Amino acid sequence: MGVTPKDPFVSNYTSLEQRWCIGFGDAICVSFDVMNTSEQYHMQPICHTLEDCGLIKCVLLDNEGSSIPLLRSNSSAELLVGFSKSQLFKSKICSILLEMIRYPSDEISPDADMLARSIARQTRLPSEARILTISAPLKWYSFENFLSAKETEMLLLLSCLRVGSYSYMMKPKSSFEFAEANPDFDCCDFGDWQVFVGHGIMDGLVAVPSTFNQPNGSIDRICGINEELLTTFVKRCQ
Repeated sequence: MGVTPKDPFVSNYTSLEQRWCIGFGDAICVSFDVMNTSEQYHMQPICHTLEDCGLIKCVLLDNEGSSIPLLRSNSSAELLVGFSKSQLFKSKICSILLEMIRYPSDEISPDADMLARSIARQTRLPSEARILTISAPLKWYSFENFLSAKETEMLLLLSCLRVGSYSYMMKPKSSFEFAEANPDFDCCDFGDWQVFVGHGIMDGLVAVPSTFNQPNGSIDRICGINEELLTTFVKRCQ
């Protein structure tokens, strides 16, 4: 995507290397390959901006593209990070702080929200922290690119949706049922999976399956940058 990956991030238990960085609407979206080499700890990523310039999101994805809460011991995943493009207003380079919170792998379920429990108990968990340097992307996308996207590009756009937009769950429907009920959405058909892009009054909304590019997944998630439109659409679908 016109971005040279940074030198691999190395710590006691975690290695991380940048895959790509692109602009999506008002967000900067970055993908990393991350590996947990520890046998004793699961890891949970938390990202911070070094300046108070808005929300920063991070999501872990397994090999099938599903969101996971923790990076299990001796495993790898994709880490997606999204933050406001205002971070790059002063310079073409910005820095973000990545913390990897450690949880003993023999004491917890890997699906538990241990960070919330730790906050409730007011206990401090050990972590690894590194500053990551991000260069301004050379490639920018918007919602207008969805309709013309080929499959590889669509997967990239869907990754950006996870950290560059709001996303709400809605009542699951098959692709056929969703198309019948929502004529103001155009279908982008990739054979076994579909994405629906709103036009006209539904412009700015994208409907997707929770697990991208998996065969015959139900359309159960609506994404966009306007929360009011999303909440109204979800209520309409109930």
